[in-house]
Amino acid sequence: MKTIGFIVPYFGCGHSSLHPMTQLWLDSCKNNNTVDWLFFTDCDVSSFDIPSNVRIYKTTFADVKERIQRIFDFEVCLNTPYKLCDYKPTYGEAFAEELRDYDFWGFCDIDLIWGNIRKFITDEILESNDRILTHGHCSLFRNNQEVNKAYRTLDPKGCMDYKEVFSTEKLWAFDEWALHNGGGYAEIQKRNNIAVYDAPIFADIQINRFSLHTTLEQNNCGMKQAHNRLFHVYDGKVEDCAIVERKLTSTEYLYAHFQQRKLDIEADLRKNDYLIVPPNKAINWNDSTLTVEKIKELTTGNILSWNVKGQLKRIVWLIYSKIR
Repeated sequence: MKTIGFIVPYFGCGHSSLHPMTQLWLDSCKNNNTVDWLFFTDCDVSSFDIPSNVRIYKTTFADVKERIQRIFDFEVCLNTPYKLCDYKPTYGEAFAEELRDYDFWGFCDIDLIWGNIRKFITDEILESNDRILTHGHCSLFRNNQEVNKAYRTLDPKGCMDYKEVFSTEKLWAFDEWALHNGGGYAEIQKRNNIAVYDAPIFADIQINRFSLHTTLEQNNCGMKQAHNRLFHVYDGKVEDCAIVERKLTSTEYLYAHFQQRKLDIEADLRKNDYLIVPPNKAINWNDSTLTVEKIKELTTGNILSWNVKGQLKRIVWLIYSKIR
């Protein structure tokens, strides 16, 4: 079995701490005991139940910046933890010592809940590709010198230049597609015909919606829009249950990503059988059957009770997109 290690730097720099939702992420990591997460942080993790396959490295943002600076002969611009997003492709070099025993390394966010990783990312897929998935919330790379340096050795073919990205304060989203900025690392790999596996096996939830609509629906990627969706987390799996064209559907995912949607967690939540319902609640589930009627009941609510500013912003953007 191919070994996998995720590099996860997260820094509060004295101004923030880990959200309680982090425990749901940790629990889902525990369910994938053949995968490791290397968690570099300055946050207090003493109140969390840390599984053995999540290794905590107590460090500082300044130390990680120094690690990255050491692999370049020019001065990098890395003034805030959020700017680390642009540097994610460098982790294979910057954390080479910690990653030396892994066949593949990756990066991921901690505002997601994992399903069964090995079911979706098989050894066959790993053997055939140098990169698995192409977005900033989760990507994997073959761990060898050629692939780890490719972000700087591949011909950018008109896309971003890594030196410009790493020399400015601007947030470029270099780690993924970023076509709005001229094309990021995923686009560079595509133009160089690098073997990349990029199937729609995850649920990335739209930010400014009450309902749990996915970005694949938003981008019209062949998915029929579900007007009622919740997620069922059980037995190490993440499934959505939704009503599409008045029929009950269910899809299992590699993970569900709840960006900017910190979950309100019910007290005494059972770790291996709960629901995530709109807009942002994790609740215990006491019944083995989800019906159309029950899903409608659980997914209907007052949309003005959550993120009014974000929803108005989205509506304005939709109107602008139609008339421009």
